[in-house]
Amino acid sequence: MNNDYAKPHKKSLLGVAGFDGQAAQYDQLEKYLDTYAPYAKGASFSVELINNGTNPQGEYPGAEANMDTQIAVSMAFRVPVRFYSTGGEDHGFIPDLDISDPNNQYIEPWLQFVSYLLDLPDRDLPQVMSISYGVNEQAVPKPYALRICQIFGLLTLRGMSIIMASGDQGPGVSCQSNDGTDTTKFLPAFPAGCPYVTAVGATEQNYPERAVNFSSGGFSEYWPRPAWQEAAVSRYLAAHGERWNGYYNKAGRGFPDVSAQGIGYPFFNHGRNRDGGGTR
Repeated sequence: MNNDYAKPHKKSLLGVAGFDGQAAQYDQLEKYLDTYAPYAKGASFSVELINNGTNPQGEYPGAEANMDTQIAVSMAFRVPVRFYSTGGEDHGFIPDLDISDPNNQYIEPWLQFVSYLLDLPDRDLPQVMSISYGVNEQAVPKPYALRICQIFGLLTLRGMSIIMASGDQGPGVSCQSNDGTDTTKFLPAFPAGCPYVTAVGATEQNYPERAVNFSSGGFSEYWPRPAWQEAAVSRYLAAHGERWNGYYNKAGRGFPDVSAQGIGYPFFNHGRNRDGGGTR
């Protein structure tokens, strides 16, 4: 099958977000393109550093960053791709059973990331931002989460589409509240529950296509259901809502918004051909 690639607008820019010290490697992209996308040979990505972010090359943690940039560059190789490496971490994490290791109990530096983007002039703002990170909504203080979502909304007003992972832990691992009551419930994800992002879940197989068992989805406890979801969500709840009654917020913003094949994605990391998957 021949592919007919449209010529992109000269001001087009696709952003890929990076946190947690993840660094996308140029040599791994080259291996990936040689193997899976020879039509894009020579394509690459630029890097922009935020909040003391870094861009080390070599033997550094990079599985998520490499998979994200390799897929982005190969799918949109005629569009400039920019990896936004944001350093640091935000504290205020509210512990829950899903993340029991104290060394991992932090929030990605969302405020620094979105504030930086908001300050960019329009000419430097990516039209699309792909984000593969998130955490249980209940682990993020509500005022902080609402502020991040508000800024996402301001960015969309300026023309940015924010493509967000719905999460990779289904309805949660522990399915237990962290408010001291230890209530059994499903755990929605942040920032996927923000109504200004397009949350993307994962599917597998064909005929029939079905949700991957790790793909997250549900109903936010921080954001109410927007009017544009009312018809679709009402039909869904009428058909399936009673089965899990009491474990989720019926009035919350539902996610994911869309889903696509999300398992069995090859990528290169540390010089090896890996098999990956996930949401977004």
